[in-house]
Amino acid sequence: MARFHADRPDPETVKRDGWQETGILAVHPDDARLDFVEREVIRRIGNRLYGARVDMPGSNIRSLRR
Repeated sequence: MARFHADRPDPETVKRDGWQETGILAVHPDDARLDFVEREVIRRIGNRLYGARVDMPGSNIRSLRR
């Protein structure tokens, strides 16, 4: 019996469309397209809003909450 396989959209296309259509930004903090400062900003925003990632090696980055 043949299975139905729906074509999945490219993840980068979904992220781009999400940003352009709704203003939602989905970015991995280790995205090679970002420089060090941009990656650090993404990490700090994520830590501030959602807490430090458990699986992040050396996740001794302090939260921005004071």
